[in-house]
Amino acid sequence: MERLTKSRGGKFGGFIEPDGRERNYLPPERIGVLLDRLTELEDNLESGQLVELPCKIHDKLFTHKKVFGKWQIEELECWGFHSDGRNILFIDCQNAITASSNSLRAFRVEDFGKVVFTDKTQAEAHLKELKEGI
Repeated sequence: MERLTKSRGGKFGGFIEPDGRERNYLPPERIGVLLDRLTELEDNLESGQLVELPCKIHDKLFTHKKVFGKWQIEELECWGFHSDGRNILFIDCQNAITASSNSLRAFRVEDFGKVVFTDKTQAEAHLKELKEGI
């Protein structure tokens, strides 16, 4: 899949011509190519052939667990992704502080925002809701 756009810090940075030249504007004859690519990516996302990951390798993630009868927030580090062969994608993590082999965890992509969070304040708010519901 050829790249059609140039990225500058995650923002649009221009267009790339088939010969590799960069332009700051999109020539009218390339609009169809760009729209076809966007349509293809959206179709692949909807069909499950393409997955938008909720995090990157080495991102900090947060979940909650009970330790000696007391709930606490656990800080994790994402260190990989794997599939179990049933079209379920897992994010592999380990405790960001201890990094011990007994702290290995795996979460399904669907668990994000429910059990594991990319923001500590979200995890704390969810834990508070759990405690109030007990």
